[in-house]
Amino acid sequence: MRRNTLCLELTTRTEALVCTETVLFAVTNAVAILGNLLTFYAVYRNHRLRTIPNMFLIALALSDILMSTICIPFTVASLFHGRWIFGDTVCRWQGFDIFTFGTSSVGTMAAIAVSRYFCVVNREKYPSLFKKQRSVMYIFIVCCLALVGSVPILVFKNNSVEFQPGKAMCLYK
Repeated sequence: MRRNTLCLELTTRTEALVCTETVLFAVTNAVAILGNLLTFYAVYRNHRLRTIPNMFLIALALSDILMSTICIPFTVASLFHGRWIFGDTVCRWQGFDIFTFGTSSVGTMAAIAVSRYFCVVNREKYPSLFKKQRSVMYIFIVCCLALVGSVPILVFKNNSVEFQPGKAMCLYK
């Protein structure tokens, strides 16, 4: 019942509300892309910023850029049209991508927290646990776990992903 109400609300919005929501979401997405690209640029330009903690920040920025460029444009279009217009296959892929990039972001933030914990509280172990090569491995493991956790969305065709009009995107149920 709630889903039907949200579908109706999404399709019957006023033209002013459609424009406002679409533009605000598109601008927010553009700012997200720009801000994360500036993070890349800052680390690229300033050699002193090429540190192990910033490797984790770059990984986080990358997952955010992927979310902003691959997933969010479909949401903007859905807000504009008031419904999902891209079909079931794209819906499943959007659900897969959102779950993968979201899980990767959360996992990377957890790795940053662990890194900061050892840097602040257990300083003697930090240099051995967070060398460059190990940090790359940690980031790789986080991304692989996010990917493996998302595979069932694509493999099992059990209607596990659906368009959620209240969020204007396809998500895992």
